[in-house]
Amino acid sequence: MNARWKRNTVVATMAVLVCAAVCIGAVRGWSADREAALTALTADGEMYTQLENRAMDAANLAVVAARHLPENDADLTALRGASRELLSGNAGTEALMRADAVITDVALRFASELPQLDSVMSSTRDKAYISMLTGSLGKKSGLAYSYNLLVEDFNARLGGTLSGRLGMLLGVAPLAAADV
Repeated sequence: MNARWKRNTVVATMAVLVCAAVCIGAVRGWSADREAALTALTADGEMYTQLENRAMDAANLAVVAARHLPENDADLTALRGASRELLSGNAGTEALMRADAVITDVALRFASELPQLDSVMSSTRDKAYISMLTGSLGKKSGLAYSYNLLVEDFNARLGGTLSGRLGMLLGVAPLAAADV
């Protein structure tokens, strides 16, 4: 009886340790994957270059527009703020998406309003800059779409595997898509 009890105890202990290892592995692995998806828009992330280029173009457009608009112009202020937000490195996903949308909206307004100003009409250089920058910035970047695809992929993998479902059971949350 004593040998049987020892063997059962060892088997039960091994089963508990294996279950614990599987649970810890699921949580750590899926948490790391979740964190990687969340950092896609940060300086270490795969989409940051697109954000950085867009922010630099927005800053350049703000410099050109400032030559022709009053310093307290609402669109100029919004464009500068959105550019800083994209480059800040500490903005959340929603803030980055909003800043990206602001850049698109302001660029579209500038594309129609700035060329009508006398000071812009007299400067071929600024007309060219405004045309080029508003042309590229006035198009939706696809950033929200790309991020949401990344989120959908993570959530599908998380909910589609046994280890993912175990991770969710133990606290790994699915990601929320960006609202924009």
